[in-house]
Amino acid sequence: MGFDLQKFQGSKFKDRTEEVLVEDLKGFFEAKEKPLWKVRGLTGEELAFARDAEERARSINALVEGLAGKAAKAKAKVVMDELGLTDEKAPADYIRRLEILKYGSVEPAIDKPTSVRIAENFPTTFYLLTNKILELTGAGRLGE
Repeated sequence: MGFDLQKFQGSKFKDRTEEVLVEDLKGFFEAKEKPLWKVRGLTGEELAFARDAEERARSINALVEGLAGKAAKAKAKVVMDELGLTDEKAPADYIRRLEILKYGSVEPAIDKPTSVRIAENFPTTFYLLTNKILELTGAGRLGE
């Protein structure tokens, strides 16, 4: 009894998905619609990218700070705020989860600034969604 490499190589894989009830965001859904947020597990590459997010955020922050003259710092701050990169002391877990939510959101599909807005305004929902994405990621993709 061993690993069936041939079966594995011949399998087609699809995303493992789940709908998560997000009652706190109910006001942003159509009135008769159940507040469901569809998420999926990440690929290995996406997970690695999310894990490297802290280092990238710190590098981008340092680059913008270095390039921006005193007059441009206010404009740079607005850009950094939108990217969720202004706080040099932001916990690594938070920075990773911003990327995790961005990559793992299926419906609605979101960008980084939206991920930041959810985290800032609905932190419990932010962790609920990212925990589910990590759970699905750990379970692996579905093979057919």
